Formats: sequence, structure tokens, C-alpha cells
Amino acid sequence: MHWYKRNIGDYAKKAGRLTMIQHGSYTLLIDACYDREQFPTLEDAIEWCWASTNEEIAAVEFVLNRFFKKDDNGVFRQKRIEEEIENYHLKSETNKRIAIERETNRKKKSTKRVQVVNEPPPNQQPVTNNQQPVTNNKVDANAINYVKIKEYWNKSNLREIRSLSESRKKLIKARTKNIVEAFPEQKDSNPVNLWIKIIDWMSQSIFLTNQTDWKKVDIDWILNDTNFAKILDGKYNQE
Repeated sequence: MHWYKRNIGDYAKKAGRLTMIQHGSYTLLIDACYDREQFPTLEDAIEWCWASTNEEIAAVEFVLNRFFKKDDNGVFRQKRIEEEIENYHLKSETNKRIAIERETNRKKKSTKRVQVVNEPPPNQQPVTNNQQPVTNNKVDANAINYVKIKEYWNKSNLREIRSLSESRKKLIKARTKNIVEAFPEQKDSNPVNLWIKIIDWMSQSIFLTNQTDWKKVDIDWILNDTNFAKILDGKYNQE
């Protein structure tokens, strides 16, 4: 979970009297709990806050004892964070279910439309050898216009791409296959059009676009197999 609401007034009421170093410890701990979706032991909290001096460690301990509750396993938990993480996942599941239902209904409607003259019925095998059926998720490398993908990417609010190396092109090709696998109804679409939709989708993500410069995600992070799968799953969608 990479985004959460921060009520400044509520925070000030609960933590307004903290010292600057205690404020820093509390903020780092809150961010880490939401980001990792888990709670720390004392040792974890010290590591998460990069506390090294006695004063910093003391600040972490103070914040844990003041704003978190230690369970029988030595883990410091906070009820509000637990509830918000749980609600986030419930909402994500609901959004996913709605999306699946919407797509199912769309497919049902598309199969009920009036058939155009000379249009082959669904699932008809090709009549001639020249008629190429799309029966898998293979992507023609020559059909991917990397320049146009780069141009559209750089018009969005994603981190700018300055070069397209051969390794990046290979990853774009691989991720194009992932897009088709995730949205098989788009298998006949031009790869550039597929990427336009995905880029527009990613541009709405707070996590993918609103990070500070030193941690802002770049194309290499996005093209990573695991990260891209999470993007397609809607993990970084704007709430």
C-alpha cells in the first residue's frame, strides 16, 4: 500500500508535542507500516527509521511506546493503520470484482450483436493459408513501434525516457505479451495502442507519478516482470 490519507489536524492533536526527531521517527514508522503492510518489532523499527545514534534510537522507542501497542510476539501494532490496510484490500478486491463483471457483461453484449455480411462466425477456422488467426499471445517484434511508445510515454507524467536500449526494447516486447495475456480481448490491437492505454492508466497512479525525485519509479522499475504484473493487477491504482 503506497498511498494513504494524512489528516494534518488529527496528527497535530495526537503528536503535536513531539520533538523534531520524534516527529521524524513517527513519520518514518507510519510510512513504513503502510508501505510494507506489516508492523515492526523494536529491532525492525530501528532499522526502518535508520536510527543509529542513542538519541535517534530513544526517539523510536518513545514513539513505539506512545502510539503503538506491543503484542505477545513483541510486535508493535496500531489499530488505525491495521483498519486502513484492511479497508484498502477490501476496496481493491471490490474494484477487481466490478472490473471482471463489467468485462464479462461487455463480452456477452458483443456476442449478441448482429453479424455483418461475410463476417465469419466466432471461432471459425481460417479459410485460406493467408488468413492469419490470432490463437496465442505472440507479439510480432516488427509491429512494435518503440519510438511512438517512447514519444507518448514522454508526453505523460511518468518519468521521462531518454534512451531505448536493446534490453529495454526486449522488456517492452515481453511486457506487451503480458498486456495481451491480461486483456485477451485486445489481442488484435496495435501494440502502440495497447501501450497508450497502459500509459494512460499508469499516469493516474499516485505511486507511479508523485514520488519524490530520489525514489521516483523509472521505466526499468515499471518494466520489471514482478512490478508490471502488480500494475496490471491494479495494485497501484489511484484510490
